Amino acid sequence: TEEEYNKETPYFYASGLKRGLNNFIKTQTELYKRFVHRREEYKKATLTKSANHYLKDNFDMGKLTLLVIHKCLEKCENSDDNYTIRRYLPLICKYIMSDSDFSKTIAIDKSHKLTIEDMINRYTNLKNKLEKNNNIIVGWQLAPRGKEKLIKTPAKENYRRMKMSNSEIAELRQIGEEKNEVYENSNYLVKAYGISENKGYVAYIYPNGEVILDREYNPDKLSTVSGAAAFHMKAIDFEELSKLDKISLKKHPRVERIVHSKHWKERVQSIIDKKGTTEDRESAKALIKRLK
Repeated sequence: TEEEYNKETPYFYASGLKRGLNNFIKTQTELYKRFVHRREEYKKATLTKSANHYLKDNFDMGKLTLLVIHKCLEKCENSDDNYTIRRYLPLICKYIMSDSDFSKTIAIDKSHKLTIEDMINRYTNLKNKLEKNNNIIVGWQLAPRGKEKLIKTPAKENYRRMKMSNSEIAELRQIGEEKNEVYENSNYLVKAYGISENKGYVAYIYPNGEVILDREYNPDKLSTVSGAAAFHMKAIDFEELSKLDKISLKKHPRVERIVHSKHWKERVQSIIDKKGTTEDRESAKALIKRLK
């Protein structure tokens, strides 16, 4: 306010007019003390007007907590995303195991009242659902041949422009176009698009039990011209290996790293042309089944 400003003004001026260091420190210290004092006042005022204080004064916290847990359960029940379920289950479990007053009930509709027994049953069902979902390989989304790809990379470039010369970018774009041509014209059974931490990569699964993991190239997105190498692995190892970060993947003994150099297409083609054992072919089918 104007009154407060006028009250503080002498200290501002004193700092500027009294050039001695001792006076400067003294006036600044005094001003800081005043600010700290006011800050404590504001903090107390904020606490008395906080949302928690308001809720405690105006709502039945037992019923409100019950409603919040119901909404968490509902969110998990309507989702097939393991991450979402894992995120809320500990909170629900904490409530069920707490010393809350479980005599509280709330009516969701005319025929349904929320009770602690209802919460426990729903929590158990969610744990079973999560266990069932864990049989599916997460982080990858299957796209059958001929179908429009499931994960679309936006055409708009969201990354800072790469520090490369035009000739370097042109060379990488050529490799990107070659990658798309080689893989899309090959006899892969299915391809899986990476999601979450695997976003930007495509896994091509072949009938002979071989899998090639490479960065997806989008002509409209400059950042996708990067990606110096593809990774080759067996289908039987894909679930385990695809969870690793790129540095660990590069060093793993069961992974072959194929640098996009002069003869990379020949190396990829030799992998695709392998006959594969019966076990290899069956492992490819099993992997596809688990990805569905």
